[in-house]
Amino acid sequence: MSTHRNNRIIHEQGQIYRLQREERSYLQETHNQTELHIKEIAGLDIREFQAMAKGSLGENEYVNIKKELFIKSTGKAHIIFDIQKLQNFTLAIANPNEQAIHGSLYVSPDNGLYASTINKIEIETGKLEILDCQKRLRFVKVEIWGRTGDKGLVFLQGEK
Repeated sequence: MSTHRNNRIIHEQGQIYRLQREERSYLQETHNQTELHIKEIAGLDIREFQAMAKGSLGENEYVNIKKELFIKSTGKAHIIFDIQKLQNFTLAIANPNEQAIHGSLYVSPDNGLYASTINKIEIETGKLEILDCQKRLRFVKVEIWGRTGDKGLVFLQGEK
């Protein structure tokens, strides 16, 4: 699945107001798991540049991602986020099931080797647990355990 957002080049009476701004996100299915990658290529908006030159900065950009993870026959599921473009972020897991599930948090510099930062916490029915990520690297992996077919809701909110 791919999504693209482009702001066109706008020519009005010989002036260019926005050169180009493009944001892409794509999902990649690997071994029945989902990896979400966000890549942004930003151009210069002349009006934004003029506003900054006058001393008035625009609002920060925020990311708000909610993903449903369905637990596979192995008893677990995970999602990997590339967080290098985020200044600050928060991760959380919600449990909409009728029984408890467990969650864990891992970090990685290269999306190959992972170190555990939160080791298997219990998330009770109808509860939300915040995953405090004190050790920051480029990739974070949220993993959940439970019965096959159960699901966990993973939230990533951050500031670019």
